[in-house]
Amino acid sequence: MNDNLASLIRPEIVSLTPYKLQNKPSGAINLDLNENPYPPSPIVIKSLSEEIFHVNRYPNPQMEHELRKELSEYTNLDPENIFISNGSDSIIYALMDVFISKGDKVVTLKPSFKVYEIATMKNGGKMEHYLLREPDFRVNKDELVELAKGSKLLILVNPNNPTGNLVIKKDDIESLLSEYEGLVVVDEAYYEFCNVTFANLINEYHNLVIIRTFSKAFSLAGLRIGYALAHKNIVNLLLKVRQPIPFDKLALKAALMALKDIEYMKKIVKLIINERARLFSHLKSIANITPFPSQTNFILFKSSIADLSKKLAEHKIFIKDFSEALGNYYYRVSIGLPSENKLFIDKLKEIIKEH
Repeated sequence: MNDNLASLIRPEIVSLTPYKLQNKPSGAINLDLNENPYPPSPIVIKSLSEEIFHVNRYPNPQMEHELRKELSEYTNLDPENIFISNGSDSIIYALMDVFISKGDKVVTLKPSFKVYEIATMKNGGKMEHYLLREPDFRVNKDELVELAKGSKLLILVNPNNPTGNLVIKKDDIESLLSEYEGLVVVDEAYYEFCNVTFANLINEYHNLVIIRTFSKAFSLAGLRIGYALAHKNIVNLLLKVRQPIPFDKLALKAALMALKDIEYMKKIVKLIINERARLFSHLKSIANITPFPSQTNFILFKSSIADLSKKLAEHKIFIKDFSEALGNYYYRVSIGLPSENKLFIDKLKEIIKEH
């Protein structure tokens, strides 16, 4: 790179590592990204087939208004408490743009969703971690408050990714919101799989922001749309830093129609939860495998085998390796279709037997 150009680059950006998705062969079994293995509602599919003819035009603002109205009914909050954007990742970046400047302290869990750390570092913030420990991977509220002193943002993914558990109780979150002077961000990406939410606290605690997504329970990961729940003053701040056209027409339409078919979503979530219980039971029965209880659409497990994810990838089965974040040897497997989960278990048993 030209020396003059290099001198123009912010040092925070130079130190970042790009977030890369893994290339996979045809016919791969994708159990590494916590995707929903089922297609979206037939109503969504039909609406997209019709809307595709109109993608030559930008989204009409009325579409966002309609989606906020539907989300208002879904969340029992006013439309003014809802911020919609291009996936939860863009909401995270918007929060950092509003609140975090060079040198500001941000606290989050470890291990947890990596994007929070990337977004913090991008703005020159300093990330500190609350280490989650076995066997329950839960936080101690008093320890967390002490660690978070002097920070601007405290981020909790609940249920947490990759541990799969609820990290904090409602009584503790209310106490935390009262004691902590900064902004508390609770990521509820997996809310529909556990039905535990702090959304009812939004109007009482103005320093609370909740982030959700349509990627998981609603099967819309490929369209990238998410939303935040917050006090109207925070929503207005996020609107100031949002891109002029922060979502595409198909994503808006899909999210809107998905909310009109909640029963389909609930049916799919029930299938995944039932399959999660079956997969957990299989993992627990395998020697040298220790699965951890989950309230999401994935399971974290510990193994005695190094490079297990690479061994499975040789058979076109992809899971996520978390050994670097948690130590040897932790892996996360998403809940796939019953046939996919069976192939994963069968191949896992073969690898264990050969080891």
